[in-house]
Amino acid sequence: MREEDVNIKMGIFIIPSPKEKKPKLVPILEEDIKLIESLSRGLPHMAYFRHTKRTRAVWAGTPFAKDYLYKYWKLACANLGIEGVDLYGGTKHSTATALREVLSPEQIRRGTMHATNKAFERYMQSNMEDASRVYQAARFSLILSKKISTSSAHSPRE
Repeated sequence: MREEDVNIKMGIFIIPSPKEKKPKLVPILEEDIKLIESLSRGLPHMAYFRHTKRTRAVWAGTPFAKDYLYKYWKLACANLGIEGVDLYGGTKHSTATALREVLSPEQIRRGTMHATNKAFERYMQSNMEDASRVYQAARFSLILSKKISTSSAHSPRE
């Protein structure tokens, strides 16, 4: 991603070459726009994710290596005592899975911008916890409906 792919006036960033070969426009939240505005900007052709200071290993302006974020992800996991969670599983997969609590699958699919249902369906696979919640809700609903029908059968009529 380059500097020119971040358009804070329109509130979007562009993923120019996703797997689907068609650029994606991703909305930027208002609080993220404020953060972006606070950062120094470079020339349009420069990498957006780049080193800002010279170190022994890299020059300022050098794009982050492909494993740079992963290195810090592993470090953060180690600091929190988390094991066995890779970057993808801890970000996109976890987010899509958690959203099942508040949004419909179709809303989540549109929001995560999955082009195919095959890729998206991996996130929506139900698990034992989901099944247990459904059974518990059905049981509660059945008990409640029985109580309502029993109480209305015994209530005095005018």
